Amino acid sequence: MGNRINTKLHTFKTRAGLHAVLLFALAGTAWGGDAIFSGHDALCAPLQVSGAAAAPDMRREARKRWFVLVGMINVYPRLEREQMIKDILDPAVRTLAPGYRGTRTFTEMRDERLLWTPQIALGRVLSERFALSVHGGYSEGPVHTKKRNASIFFGAPLYSNVRIRRYATYVGLDLDYYPLGMVEQKDYANWRARLRGVKPTLGARHTWTWAGFDAKIRIGVWPFKEIVKVKLDDKWTLPNITLVAGVDVPLNKRSAVILNVGYSFFWKEKKDFAGPAFTLGWRYMF
Repeated sequence: MGNRINTKLHTFKTRAGLHAVLLFALAGTAWGGDAIFSGHDALCAPLQVSGAAAAPDMRREARKRWFVLVGMINVYPRLEREQMIKDILDPAVRTLAPGYRGTRTFTEMRDERLLWTPQIALGRVLSERFALSVHGGYSEGPVHTKKRNASIFFGAPLYSNVRIRRYATYVGLDLDYYPLGMVEQKDYANWRARLRGVKPTLGARHTWTWAGFDAKIRIGVWPFKEIVKVKLDDKWTLPNITLVAGVDVPLNKRSAVILNVGYSFFWKEKKDFAGPAFTLGWRYMF
């Protein structure tokens, strides 16, 4: 009788132990890890649980799905609206003052690779291959040409003063695709290791731009510095689509350098705004 009681107690303890192991294993799996057990070893060996209990650092890293991106965009718009200055103003002034060398416009700045617009974006990683973000920025700048040249009126000085200003506010939505997955954010030993971790990217940006243009032109002959005065201005609200391709270069656990080239397509004023663009940015994960 005593032996039967002991056998039942032993069986009860064994079953209770199995139930406890299964309970802890299920709890560990539900928490995000995997429970590893096999037959009798599950009672004798320590319970092995991965996930929150075994790798808290990995869980913290997995939460870094948001990012901020700051960058500069080197733009090359067509700027054909400025051509009227080259076609009308410059020949007229040169007729009165043969030594006049022309008016500087944003076209010259574009050709000298000097048109850079700032941008900031906030986004979230949707999966290993997709990220979504919103971007915005503001840019403004003048081009000023002020000259004094000998005129055809007995060499009397001809004064020319041309000031052109462009400005733009822009907000948009970005979708990025990573054909080989996103770059691995980790500590790298050197730049060779970072360059081995480079991965390609493709993207589309839908942007709304509120742009403006104004110009002030003053022409005079000594002793009158302002005989002719002309003011020009215009404003636009412009949607556009930009398609880009590039690479991401990982730096460390949280940041990467973003490089891409694209082309902006405009429905309105495309002769003035459409053109290629090059982006240099820095992305920080948090």
